Amino acid sequence: MSKLFDFNFFAMGTRFNAVLPSLDLELRDRVSQHLREEVKRIELLLSYFNKESDVFKINTRTTHENILVNDELFNILETCKQYNYLTGGAFDITLRPLIHFWQQQHDDIIDHEEFMETKKMIGFQKIQLNSENRTISFENCKTKIDFGGFGKGYALEKVEKILREYSVENAFISFGESSVLALGKHPNGDCWKIGINNYLSPGDSIHSFDVINGSVSTSSNFSVSDSGQLIENINVMNPATCSPVKSFKSVSVKSSSAIQSEILSTSLLVMEKWKIEETINQFLSSSAVEILYNPERPVISMYN
Repeated sequence: MSKLFDFNFFAMGTRFNAVLPSLDLELRDRVSQHLREEVKRIELLLSYFNKESDVFKINTRTTHENILVNDELFNILETCKQYNYLTGGAFDITLRPLIHFWQQQHDDIIDHEEFMETKKMIGFQKIQLNSENRTISFENCKTKIDFGGFGKGYALEKVEKILREYSVENAFISFGESSVLALGKHPNGDCWKIGINNYLSPGDSIHSFDVINGSVSTSSNFSVSDSGQLIENINVMNPATCSPVKSFKSVSVKSSSAIQSEILSTSLLVMEKWKIEETINQFLSSSAVEILYNPERPVISMYN
């Protein structure tokens, strides 16, 4: 007998939630345990902050050291390098020192000497990948890697693989509101409708995607206060200018690939409109919605 089953747990800095409409009762414990273990495993592999993670150990290396990495992490690095190229450098896993620099600045007074030193640490060209030896090395000893704009998408693709191994045809999986995987169909419809929150009118959707076997990821450069005010977050950097994205905006991307939607939502956030259109046209299975939150009303731009 089948019934609706849902469960959640905290991972990757947010709430992981799974809704499985047609899961056999006898499978639910096995599926939920397998998903939990896999997400936690990926978090341990890619976490920037966990001292036991592979990434943390790489970031605390010695100068010019060639570091042997396992096949999974090396393949991840190669994927990130490919998307760095496809997005014209907008997707960059080396930006953490730049984020830290801007978060330490106050009252628009910039330490230009420190800024110039920080710029030397960033850029995918600072990373050398040796495919023969499966090693990574760095041109600058202070360059770090951070998979914050990649990890949830990667986890969702692994989750999808597990669900298909259990012959789960319909599922709705999310990390908070930002990263969503929708398999099969909604129990009461022909697709899953994934709404994009209107941050100026909480609880209302400003746009929705119809999704069957796909993913939607949303990135933004702000948070919302208890009083409903948008607050700038210094967490999105434009690699071309080495400065934060200032205007209040979000980008949501629908794709058949969770990794692709995750990477593109972050990358398109730093681009001008002509560049967004040029970039999204490279990915035939993807579409994007950019929402600029002006004081008067949100401005919506769609890219297919």
